[in-house]
Amino acid sequence: MNQYAYVANIDQLDTKIQQLQQHVRAETDKTFHVDFWQNIRQEFSCFHDTTCEQPKNPILPFKITQKHKETNVIDKLSLFLPIHPHRLSIELNIDQHIVLTELLYATTIEMLQMHWAIECRQCFQINSFAKTLQQTPDSVQCQKCGKNNPIHSLDQMIALFFFSTKILQVKPAFVPQKNKDFSFVTANTLINHSAFDIFRDQVVPHDAQPFAASEVFLVFTDIVGSTNMYAHLGDREALRLVRQYFDILFSAMASRGRIVKTIGDAIMASFSSATIAMAAVAEAFHFLSKECTNPHTGNPLEMRVGIHCGSSIVISVNGINDYFGQTVNIASRIESHSNASVCLMSEAILHDDETKAFFQEITALPNYEAIPFHLLQLKGVSSPLSVGGFRYIHNPQQSKK
Repeated sequence: MNQYAYVANIDQLDTKIQQLQQHVRAETDKTFHVDFWQNIRQEFSCFHDTTCEQPKNPILPFKITQKHKETNVIDKLSLFLPIHPHRLSIELNIDQHIVLTELLYATTIEMLQMHWAIECRQCFQINSFAKTLQQTPDSVQCQKCGKNNPIHSLDQMIALFFFSTKILQVKPAFVPQKNKDFSFVTANTLINHSAFDIFRDQVVPHDAQPFAASEVFLVFTDIVGSTNMYAHLGDREALRLVRQYFDILFSAMASRGRIVKTIGDAIMASFSSATIAMAAVAEAFHFLSKECTNPHTGNPLEMRVGIHCGSSIVISVNGINDYFGQTVNIASRIESHSNASVCLMSEAILHDDETKAFFQEITALPNYEAIPFHLLQLKGVSSPLSVGGFRYIHNPQQSKK
């Protein structure tokens, strides 16, 4: 049986947790999650269980031997080396989005360290290669078998989170292993997390080849009738309304995913799942109707929305991870065919039972109604695309059709 000497400093962990609790967060990110860190501390405290022959000095190392099996120390070490977001989410019964938010913010105060790694295609060894996406090399040589692994996709890159060595240090070093029950978080998922934008250096290399992304959920929005609005209200008053619109959309979307960019009055956002994207759009419709009124017409400001998913390529443009390709084109075309207070989406969005059920939940709400799927011919797309979606009904007394 392997033996590991480790140094565990729970006082340093407590200090960092207190620091994180006071750390300022973006308005769109969830506040400090007390339950998560209470659970982490409880899991961590097993390293100082008196049955483990805790030394008088809590930072002195001691051996994990056969006699310590009953305390599950080895299992706890595997939970933290590296910290596994998916496993934590399941074991602590906390949404993975929240788990990732806490881990990302903990990284900013150096409680944790984040490393990017790649799995060797030949021997499946996990090989760490950089701390930032900007440092991504063209390829990584496996430390175990020597195979050269070209990096061409964000799905290859996995994020590994470790406690600072001031909090937990193990010798010999743990080598992260692939776990068939818990998938690692990939760069493709993490760059669309709401808290990921706090890292300004986590952008793919500007001079590298484009990186593939197997699946991304893209949302395009635009204000309906903006030209008439500017004509009747004037630039200053119209801009005030547009800023209100942006505030509402940023609150709904940047709290769940990523605002890739704004183009005039339009927004392009990316999400890691269809349900998250639809939830963001539904919330935005609701608050636009309640809080954003055109003083000229007396009616709520309206937007149209398009959603599509598929593969894409990612490159660095103006310091952001930007998407390009046909998936982007189709999402934009769908938005242009949408109508006021309508979210039009490709049928590919409803790709599984969970997403279909969530769609039905939205359309069952009093202010929403389903738009049947139908074929739509888009410019630049060879075959008609099946699209449908939902409409927001501003008058709650209005009957659904």
